[in-house]
Amino acid sequence: MSVRMIHLRKLLKLMYLAPNRRVSALRADIRDDIARESGDPGSGGDFYGPFWSDAKAHVFGSAYLPEMVQVRIAANSGRANLYPQLRDGFLLWWNERRRWTNEPFRQTDAIKTVHPIEEFDAYVKVANIMCVRDARDEDHYVYCRRALSVKISPNFQERRNL
Repeated sequence: MSVRMIHLRKLLKLMYLAPNRRVSALRADIRDDIARESGDPGSGGDFYGPFWSDAKAHVFGSAYLPEMVQVRIAANSGRANLYPQLRDGFLLWWNERRRWTNEPFRQTDAIKTVHPIEEFDAYVKVANIMCVRDARDEDHYVYCRRALSVKISPNFQERRNL
């Protein structure tokens, strides 16, 4: 991660850390960047991408999230702690908190953008947002970090580039 180009997920994570943990996280990230530049692929992986792909498939009816989480954990035991937490948080929101209507949701255009922060000569990259439209033609944008939901009216379309 470059501080000049940071993903929204990482920025949110850093913002809510205690100052001493924030410094530790930034140092660890700098070490990872240096290792990557020297050719070390690292031992980690993309935890959120596969989960978010499964969550989107669940929303649009092509997969069942609890089963997909078990498949992901079976394929990589390193996901045994995080994936059940992501699953439970997402399903709590999806099944109990997001329902304004019982009409089905349909997929709409995904948002992927880079937002400049001029005073810091930096950019925040926004991706992996689930975009759905309900039966009332209202768009809902859900970001993986804590299943944040934003309801936007149909006339918002021309301002969707954040």
